[in-house]
Amino acid sequence: AFPLVMVIMVLSSGASEDMAAMGAGLSWLMAQAPAGDLLLVFAGIIGFAGMMNPAAATAVSREGGRFPFNRTLPVSGRTQLRAKLLMGETVGLLGTLIMAVALGALLRPNPWVLVGAFALAQLPTLATSAISLALDAAHPRLHFANETQAIKQNVNVMFSMLIGLLALALPAAAIALRGASPALRLGAALAVCLLEAAMTLPAMT
Repeated sequence: AFPLVMVIMVLSSGASEDMAAMGAGLSWLMAQAPAGDLLLVFAGIIGFAGMMNPAAATAVSREGGRFPFNRTLPVSGRTQLRAKLLMGETVGLLGTLIMAVALGALLRPNPWVLVGAFALAQLPTLATSAISLALDAAHPRLHFANETQAIKQNVNVMFSMLIGLLALALPAAAIALRGASPALRLGAALAVCLLEAAMTLPAMT
């Protein structure tokens, strides 16, 4: 829902001045920046939208009183966690898709840049979902009145957001390599994102 809220904010009159300034800044960037740097900027925006969901960070906590029962199911805990990770990543994928469509509709960038940014954004999003799920599995918050409370009053959600910001900040640092060529900056960011995604392999196998 978060990316959809952001799109509504862009279209709302109350935030028109700020959004116009942001749009002007992105338009200038599209005109001046190399395609590789623009791809990284869009990937950061799209990835941020995908990470701002609490699905994986509260997947175990939301079981609440069902948690002891689920441990008796004839399905291994690893398989259950893998299913929860898939669910969390699916929600994140929908979030990134909504943001990518919004960027394409509002700014009309090069389609290949947008597609590349969308693909690149999935790597840190996957890493964030996996780490957030592992954190919630290790420290679930099982006592709550309803699932809304399990999300809004769960400190794991805050940690998940911090993890997501760090996962974005590391590849974004490649833009600061001013002496490097755009291709090298893009390659460095891609390498960091692949390394982050590789951290999820134990959870996926």
